[in-house]
Amino acid sequence: MDPPLTLVLDEIANWAPLPALPTYVSAYGGSGVVTIAVIQSRSQMARSWGSDAAKAIWDSATITGILGGVTDAENLRDFAAIAGDRDETSWQASTGKDGGGLLGLGSGRSYSEQTRTRAVLTTGEIRGLPEGTMLMFYKGLDPMLVRMTAYYRRKERKTLLAGRAAIETRISGTAAAEPVVAEPAEEN
Repeated sequence: MDPPLTLVLDEIANWAPLPALPTYVSAYGGSGVVTIAVIQSRSQMARSWGSDAAKAIWDSATITGILGGVTDAENLRDFAAIAGDRDETSWQASTGKDGGGLLGLGSGRSYSEQTRTRAVLTTGEIRGLPEGTMLMFYKGLDPMLVRMTAYYRRKERKTLLAGRAAIETRISGTAAAEPVVAEPAEEN
């Protein structure tokens, strides 16, 4: 589709569980229809679309993410597993009393290296992400921590609000069909 169509469906499972959402997410992405579905949990998806469709939506998503504060243990375990593991190396030094250093001289100090595998992020670390931070997964890339800024905290918030109001007015049919021209953001 040219130009592409973007569907931003915030809380879609709560207010209008679109029956064709699994198809939109899985089939139309390559055709110029980008679907952004914001959903609180996978169990909410299963309740709205059924388990198989919820899994299809989840597996087809290009970007998935989780915010801090989530308390569902299954979601937290799954995100920790998706984030993967990493090797952590530590070193230990020990000193012998027999003077067993080089040629029997010295302190007898030896070093050992130990490598252990641990989660990139634990369930507790994911649950405790600060407000406005998302653990995001994009296709095959490593997990990312993304800091999100609410529109009402941005410098250009007045311009964003004016643009939103103009679009809402146009959608409701109460405005003439004139182009929306946003003014530059104020420098604060």
